[in-house]
Amino acid sequence: MLDELWNRLNPAERGWTPLMAAGSGALLLALLLAVLAWESRIAALEEQASTQTRVVAWMQEAAQEATQLRSTLPPTGEIAQGQTLMAVAERTIRSSGLEKNLTRVEPGEQNTVRVSFDAVGFDRLIHWLNQLQREFGVEAARISIKRDEAHVGMVSARLTLSTVSAPGGS
Repeated sequence: MLDELWNRLNPAERGWTPLMAAGSGALLLALLLAVLAWESRIAALEEQASTQTRVVAWMQEAAQEATQLRSTLPPTGEIAQGQTLMAVAERTIRSSGLEKNLTRVEPGEQNTVRVSFDAVGFDRLIHWLNQLQREFGVEAARISIKRDEAHVGMVSARLTLSTVSAPGGS
């Protein structure tokens, strides 16, 4: 049957037929390769989505566990009745050995205290802030720290201290 078709073609058509067959074959091969590439990419994306879904589930479980653990922590301290934030700041600065680096302590707006240090050890400053939060419920509402280029580990710091609101409180 193919021989009959081939014989009915004129010589010019017979010259183009092998080229058309080769071009069609190349096109089919290219389409096949494209489909295979897309299938492997889709499989990779499905695997990635599955992995991300597992990670999200783990993160949600970890968040719930963290919330439960946080609720078991002892409450943070509070400033004793009759004490002021200013008095607590000054007393803890002295007890932490930071008074020689203290350049200013003054009352701020809305029950805050502004504190400035020059050439203070960064680690000691952070330890003091941690003590304030842990023992008195005081946090640094605003903080600006600049590294002392001349001394390793030393900084200049400007802080605004305020009391932490109790959960659900105002």
